[in-house]
Amino acid sequence: MGRKKTSRQDTVSTTCVEGLATLSGLFGVQARNFFRQSVRALLRSKQKKSKYEKRKDFMKPRSLLMAGLGGNESSPKCKGKKNDTIDGVLDQLESCEQSVKEVCDRQMTAEQNTTTTKCETATSEYRDEFIKLFVRNKPNAKKICDSVNSTKITKLKADIEANCKSVTALEKAQTEEKMACDEAYKNCRKVEREVPSMIIQCKEAPQYRLQLHLLQEALQCQRPLHQLYLQ
Repeated sequence: MGRKKTSRQDTVSTTCVEGLATLSGLFGVQARNFFRQSVRALLRSKQKKSKYEKRKDFMKPRSLLMAGLGGNESSPKCKGKKNDTIDGVLDQLESCEQSVKEVCDRQMTAEQNTTTTKCETATSEYRDEFIKLFVRNKPNAKKICDSVNSTKITKLKADIEANCKSVTALEKAQTEEKMACDEAYKNCRKVEREVPSMIIQCKEAPQYRLQLHLLQEALQCQRPLHQLYLQ
C-alpha cells in the first residue's frame, strides 16, 4: 500500500487552526493583560508627576505658621516660648519639597511613554479587530480561515510583540514608585494638618490669623491649608 498523500485541504486546515490558536491565545490572555498593564503604568507615571508638581505647596502653610509665631525665622516662639513640637513641624514642612521630589520625580522617560502608549493602542485595537473578524456576525469556517492572515491583525500582533515586551516590568516599577511617592506626600499632608491648631494655640500676629471656621474646615475636611485665604 502506498503512503496516503496529504491533501491541500488538510494542509490549509492545519495552518488555519494553528494560526487561529495563536491569535486566540494572544487575544484571551496576553493582549488583555498588556492593555491593563500599559494603562496602569501610564496612570502611575502621571500620578507621580502630579504630586511632584505640588511639592512646593507645603511652604505656604509653613509661612502661615511662621507668621503666627511672630515671623522670626531664627527664633520662632509660641507665646514667647520655644516649642520643640512646633519647631519640628516647621522643619518637616521645609523638607517636604525635597522629600517629595526625591520619590515622585520618577516619571517614565519619553521613550518609555511612547512605547507604552503604542502598547496600549495596539492591544486595544487588536482585541477590537479580533472580535470583528472571528466573533461578530458568527463567521463561517472559510471566512475565519481567510481572516487568520488578515494584514491588519498580523500588523497589530507584531506591534504588540514589539511594544509590550517590557510593559509588565515597567508597570511593576511604576506601581512601587507611586507607593513611595504617595507615602512621602501623605506624610507631608499629615504634618500640614497640624498647622491650623498651632496657629490658634500660638497666635502672636493677629494680622496673619485665619478665621476660626476656616481653620476648623481645614482640620475636619483635611482641606490643603495652602488653598485657604488669609482673612
